Amino acid sequence: MDFELKSVKNFRDLGNIKTKDNKKIKENLLFRSASLDSLSEDEYLLLKNKCNLQLVIDFRSETSFINKPDKIFSTRKEHLKVYKYLDKQRFDYTIKVTPDEFFFNVYKGFTLTEESIEAYSKFFRLIIDQKEGGIIFHCTSGKDRTGIAAILLLYVLGVDKETIIKEHMKTFNYMYPIFKKELDNIDNPTYFDVDFLYCLYIPKQIYVEFYFKLLDEHYGGIDNYIRNYLKISDEDIKVLRDRYLENI
Repeated sequence: MDFELKSVKNFRDLGNIKTKDNKKIKENLLFRSASLDSLSEDEYLLLKNKCNLQLVIDFRSETSFINKPDKIFSTRKEHLKVYKYLDKQRFDYTIKVTPDEFFFNVYKGFTLTEESIEAYSKFFRLIIDQKEGGIIFHCTSGKDRTGIAAILLLYVLGVDKETIIKEHMKTFNYMYPIFKKELDNIDNPTYFDVDFLYCLYIPKQIYVEFYFKLLDEHYGGIDNYIRNYLKISDEDIKVLRDRYLENI
């Protein structure tokens, strides 16, 4: 990606990530991001003209989807709710558990509920059916719901687990300045303030490892989960790899 969006947090191209069979993902087709509610019209036009943006997949809660709509002016939008619990319980100072406990429970919801399986299955079906143009998928901060979508998509495209985790952790580079700014705005922050803001903005590898552990324990591993629960066939995988990969 040879451009950036100044008004959008955590926006990045999955292009140029290498696969295990010595190929790489094509540039300017698959993007992950935080919310697009602050996207400027000029930046939207840049995405349309440079990347032929055709589809935006939004994983946010119903409240965020309605109250802070993406600034997408003429592109198809799809709303997929991964975990409806987040419509009722937001990650804010009203939580009754530690930030880590909250996110471990949320990752369980992202993995073990029928609605999460339905959402990520539909995510793949939307991408498979979109035969041309660029696609953006996002949630609020582009960290967790989006992170899992990226993990699954990269795995299907043939990227090894170590590279997938490294890509996931790149969110740190995009979100740490925001974390630091928010923390600096608090006078005499408590340990809870630091922990809360860190979990809000910064990815943690322990959550990703917990996710893979859940897939192993409940579905027999990520391959079985993708094929037999998300219903992604070998032919679907071939379609995605033919469309989005190129030789190095």
